[in-house]
Amino acid sequence: MTQFVTILELAREIILRQGGWTQGALARTKKGRPVSFMAKSAVSFCARGAFYRAIYDTEGSGGISDMSWEEEEFARLVGSDMMVPFNDSKGATAELVAARFGMAI
Repeated sequence: MTQFVTILELAREIILRQGGWTQGALARTKKGRPVSFMAKSAVSFCARGAFYRAIYDTEGSGGISDMSWEEEEFARLVGSDMMVPFNDSKGATAELVAARFGMAI
């Protein structure tokens, strides 16, 4: 299994956690306040925020500072240009967003 697949699987798990998905922000606290995806207080994530958090959890802050290859693969496999509008669209759910990650795995 490649490192990238591990990142996608972790991002999907993050989205599917109870209360783990959000819209309109990369990440939010329990109280719904927007916060950095790297913050310890972050409990819910949009698709891109979950992807970034998975990189951070897998590779540390060094992975975040140099994630150009992951970003390119994410765009190619998941449709990055479409993922934010999809994540934030009316009717989107955690399950639908997680399914997009699953299609890329």
